[in-house]
Amino acid sequence: MKKEAHQENLYHLPYHWMLRSFQRVSTELRNQAVVKALRFGAGHRILDLGCGDGYFTGYLKAKFPESLVVGADYYLRAIRFARIMTNDSPYVAASAMALGFKSGCFDAVFLMDVVEHLDCEDRKQALTEAARALRPGGIVVVTVPSNLLPVIPMHYHHFDVKGLARLMQEHFTDVAITGCCRHLRGAHHLTRFPVIWRVIQFAVRECDPRKAVTLIACAKKNAE
Repeated sequence: MKKEAHQENLYHLPYHWMLRSFQRVSTELRNQAVVKALRFGAGHRILDLGCGDGYFTGYLKAKFPESLVVGADYYLRAIRFARIMTNDSPYVAASAMALGFKSGCFDAVFLMDVVEHLDCEDRKQALTEAARALRPGGIVVVTVPSNLLPVIPMHYHHFDVKGLARLMQEHFTDVAITGCCRHLRGAHHLTRFPVIWRVIQFAVRECDPRKAVTLIACAKKNAE
């Protein structure tokens, strides 16, 4: 429970909306890379599972204004901030391991930097629930920190490409993994300077997942 308490304590403020420097840059690049990989039309039903304070939920709503975007998170404090920061998206308090949604009710489910916060059994159950909530042929997107980064107190595990692929293939098909934000020593210092960042951002935005800070897994639920 120590890791869960550490995570909840972060929500004294809507901290995802307050990221600075390298964290803000890498989050924005991750969001862009995820949306770029999708081919959505209008009217889809999207679940942002583990939405936290709603930062990515709001991003999805802006990118897909004709779709229904729902945010779900275990922490009530995070949900309260999400409702304040994005006042036009529905939010529900729910555990990723026991969602209250009907089976097959979403066209896409996102777990953005969520899986690393769960232990082995919980992460498998969360993906089982995501698969259940998806319609046949629906899309799931999972982002995680790579094992090139040290594991921090609120995380259980960071992933390499093979480990993430193996986890996804237990629940989904057509798994594709890409990398975002090339791991460069000292890059977090460089991004403090806008002129330098404009020069290097194209080199680090999308990269070999074996050399990336963030891994992005896209997959589908089997069509029945």
